[in-house]
Amino acid sequence: MKFLGWLFSIPSRHYRDMRRYEKGGVGARIFAIILSMLFVGAALGLEYWFLASLMTGGSLGGGIAKVVALIFIGIFFVATFIAALEYCGVYAFTAFAMAIMGVVYKAEKRKALLEKNQKKIENLEAELGTTPSLKYKKLDIFVGIFQILLAVGLFAGAIAVAVLTV
Repeated sequence: MKFLGWLFSIPSRHYRDMRRYEKGGVGARIFAIILSMLFVGAALGLEYWFLASLMTGGSLGGGIAKVVALIFIGIFFVATFIAALEYCGVYAFTAFAMAIMGVVYKAEKRKALLEKNQKKIENLEAELGTTPSLKYKKLDIFVGIFQILLAVGLFAGAIAVAVLTV
């Protein structure tokens, strides 16, 4: 039962991915883009392999061996397609959440600075240093938009591969 709970719970499966993205810098964001692109490429490649093998008469040994191989390739394609969509969604959500948090923290920091200036307290930099600084807002927005474009591109690519192969 725990396995089913884990299988259908995205936050529990991707907790480490989301934390790595949040705590990481530019490298974590680039890694998210590359990993998602690899998943999308693998899904489209598997779809092409499945459809090309289906249309070719003597591929994969023919007969029952071909049917069994096509079943496994089809299952692997569907699993990779779903995983690619899931990763794109998780990274898009996390990227937009980080961008929003960065905007909120910056507004909080400005508000604290204005309050401190009114009270004429010295050493503002030391006191404001306790507020975390999120400096990748623009990159997070780019990653979020890119992940959404990858997800849409995966659907469009799957349709294009199906139309061009058949």
